Amino acid sequence: MTQVEEQSEVEIVKGYTMTQFCDKIIDLFLNEKTKSKEWRKYLVFRDEWKKYRNSFFIRCQRRADMENDTTMKEKFTSLGRRVKKVTYYQILSLCNVDFRKNLLLPDECWKKI
Repeated sequence: MTQVEEQSEVEIVKGYTMTQFCDKIIDLFLNEKTKSKEWRKYLVFRDEWKKYRNSFFIRCQRRADMENDTTMKEKFTSLGRRVKKVTYYQILSLCNVDFRKNLLLPDECWKKI
């Protein structure tokens, strides 16, 4: 895994800063659990994901911005988009919204986010 610049942060999970934690998740999704179906158990079914998801998306973008290799840049960008898609569709299903008919989240769904 590429070592990238890390901000001064506090520990959030068992010895990991937010940046380190997000890098671990990025590495897991890019190298070990590469299918979006595999991500659901890490993302959607855990309440903790609400706390980490914004940082995760920001970290994917930062990693892409810092990358010189165009293939890796695209992998980070694509990963962020794909994880957002999984998260969005899962939220819709939790709110009993048929995403084929309604692409906007109802107000009650925003409260769950």
